[in-house]
Amino acid sequence: VWQGDEDIVLRGGGGAGGVVEAKGAAGGEEGHGEFTATHPFTAPVHTAKWLTNPDLSQASLCEGITEDGRVWGDSKRVVYCEVNISDMHTAYHPGDSIGVCTPNPPYCVNVLLKRLRQAHEERAINADTKILLPQLSCVKSLGEVLTYHYDLTGMPKKSAVKALAKYCLDDADKRCLLALVHKDFKGLWTDFVEKQGLGIAELIYLFKSCLPTIPQLCSVLCPAVPRYYSIASSPLATPNRIGFAFSTVRYVCQVPHQDGPSSQFEIKRSGVATLFLESTLRRFLYPQHANRADKPALRIFYKPTLCFRPPHNLSTPLILIGPGTGVAPFISFLAQRYAQELDKRKQSHSGDCCGEGLWRGGFELEDLPSERGAVDKYIDSCVPGDVVLFFGCRNEDDFLFKQELALYEREHTLTRLYVAMSRQSEKKVYVMHKIAEQSDYLCDLIVQQHAQVYICGDGNKMAKDVIAALKDVLVQGGMERDGAEAYVTDMQQRKRLLLDIWSP
Repeated sequence: VWQGDEDIVLRGGGGAGGVVEAKGAAGGEEGHGEFTATHPFTAPVHTAKWLTNPDLSQASLCEGITEDGRVWGDSKRVVYCEVNISDMHTAYHPGDSIGVCTPNPPYCVNVLLKRLRQAHEERAINADTKILLPQLSCVKSLGEVLTYHYDLTGMPKKSAVKALAKYCLDDADKRCLLALVHKDFKGLWTDFVEKQGLGIAELIYLFKSCLPTIPQLCSVLCPAVPRYYSIASSPLATPNRIGFAFSTVRYVCQVPHQDGPSSQFEIKRSGVATLFLESTLRRFLYPQHANRADKPALRIFYKPTLCFRPPHNLSTPLILIGPGTGVAPFISFLAQRYAQELDKRKQSHSGDCCGEGLWRGGFELEDLPSERGAVDKYIDSCVPGDVVLFFGCRNEDDFLFKQELALYEREHTLTRLYVAMSRQSEKKVYVMHKIAEQSDYLCDLIVQQHAQVYICGDGNKMAKDVIAALKDVLVQGGMERDGAEAYVTDMQQRKRLLLDIWSP
């Protein structure tokens, strides 16, 4: 349904040739408070810095390509970013996350805009064409919808490719797309789509006669997926700023050449979200090339966690295990405890205590002389439990938050720090090896002192290996294997073993 000369309404109906509702365009309603994935907060960037030491002398700001002879993707590059949330009016907590809404690459958006103009040749279609999205109850420009509301780079669904075949004007293109998804040609899908890492925009680009209309295109697209990052800052130290860390993603697609399986060519790929973030933050990361007039901002929303938070009781020992950027939430844990300790020292020096008649919170205790000072004495008598961190990286260049961790060690906020460097020497050392070396100490913390264990990072292998290492620790401490298995299961059920994991 057209409104006026330029507006399109996506609603109701169905069918290949009809008007369809823009299903999934909202991208979900995850978030907290008034800001969500579909209605994010535009947060000004406060600062950003490298946590690793990449060679930036010959780096391209647009693509992050190094020309110094290294293998694409071999250089580990991690960035720490802080955004200003003073106008967001959201209180956050250690262990929570933020969602970042990242746009599709401009070339993908331009490909689809060009095809849509061809499909709607009777109308003047452009990026400013207005579309009503029923799920959002608002009008958005076509450029905005294609940039932020749909996924144009992820692996397309076979059902979507099959639907696109119907919109091909050329019979050869139609047969090729149908062959891609046919059950008898699974190898064709693997070699052509999966190994090349083709997104749906690139697939449409390769088949020139594929001309879906706007409703038809929206019916096959998947909603955009926000990227989630663990908060790596303390609300006590920086209540108006949220910090997070991310690794830039570089990888190579090895694609079989038509000359034969032994002949291959390479396609260099970058992570859509991290490439956008690195480019957006260039003012801070590449100051020699940046435009000082830039005022970068990110579209974000707050995502609280139900249980991946430090305990309120500081006497509970903590065992924190986070290789790579998995250390980020534990930086938040440590920064929070360090801020609490500083606050306690200030109150102690200022004489702000129950013995002077007023308890924290403003309650008068003058009429309870027998309890005067008892609360503070009890709090002071609770010795903080040990905080142990196992951190894994490749070498010294990948030692994330090194200065911060050194500070927390000096101030005894962090009791023990064990760093496993997998490429520092010929023998690869991982966090599992460090855990095994401290089996007696860890067994005492877990069994006798009822420590809470937190694991953050890669969920495909690391988390499983760490849990297996913890079971070995209990066996080393005298438990039977079955007993260790049951004990770890019980820890998970009682929320004493908590995981914040993801799959790359």
